[in-house]
Amino acid sequence: MSTTTTWSDLSRRAATVVLVVLCLIAVPAVASAKLSSGQAVSQSVGTARMETPTGVVGGYSCKRGGTTETITVWVVSFTDNGPDDATYSYRLTRGTALADSALSRYKLVQLDGSKSRDNAATTWTVSIQATLGNWTSGTVTKSITCPATGDRDGFL
Repeated sequence: MSTTTTWSDLSRRAATVVLVVLCLIAVPAVASAKLSSGQAVSQSVGTARMETPTGVVGGYSCKRGGTTETITVWVVSFTDNGPDDATYSYRLTRGTALADSALSRYKLVQLDGSKSRDNAATTWTVSIQATLGNWTSGTVTKSITCPATGDRDGFL
């Protein structure tokens, strides 16, 4: 059996090779084509975030009697620019010692603390933090110094 190659076979093979080479060149160029539009974006996407409460309004009363010093703190309101439906964590501390705490959906709370009288000024700290699900805001703090002697009332 003898195989002879005709001119038409050679032409067909040459054309096939040329087409394959053109496909190898053209396909990546088409795949990397840039799509563009003259239209501006009509939507913007953002994320909600927890905001640190600000503008705390309230008052306090320091009392000294017998062997005990007490403080009562009232938080009446504050500004929360974060998402709605937050829960607020309130803490009253003396140094690192927790004196009182509350967890509430309201911006109105009373916290009480006491300690043994030592005739020295005492600094108390009120802190408020908002929480929504697993999100937490920054913490706003207000310091109150009760005098070494006598009572004191004041505003946060």
